[in-house]
Amino acid sequence: MKQAFPNYQLKSGWNALLPDRQAQPALQGKQVADVVVIGAGFTGLACARRWQELAPNARVVVIDASEIGEGNPGRNSGFLLEIALAEDANPANMQRMLTCNSLT
Repeated sequence: MKQAFPNYQLKSGWNALLPDRQAQPALQGKQVADVVVIGAGFTGLACARRWQELAPNARVVVIDASEIGEGNPGRNSGFLLEIALAEDANPANMQRMLTCNSLT
C-alpha cells in the first residue's frame, strides 16, 4: 500500500537541533475525545492549544501521521513579497492592493 503522506529521509532542520524524542505507540482500540485536531503543524497545535484555553475540561487530541513539526511547516520558512514586485498587476489591481495594505 502506498503511503498517503511524505516519508522524509532526514529530520527537519528544527527537529534536528533537538534531542531525540521517544517514539509514541500507535493508537489502539476506541479513543474518546471532544475535539480531534488532525495535523501537528503550527496551525494544528495552535488550534488545539487555543481550544484547550477556551474549554479547559475538553478532551483535545492531536493526531499526526509523523512527528510534531516534521511536515511542511517544519520545512518551509515561508516568505513575503513586497507589492512593488507584482509587476504583472495592472494599475487598477495595484491601486486595490495598495488600498488593502494601507493603514488609513
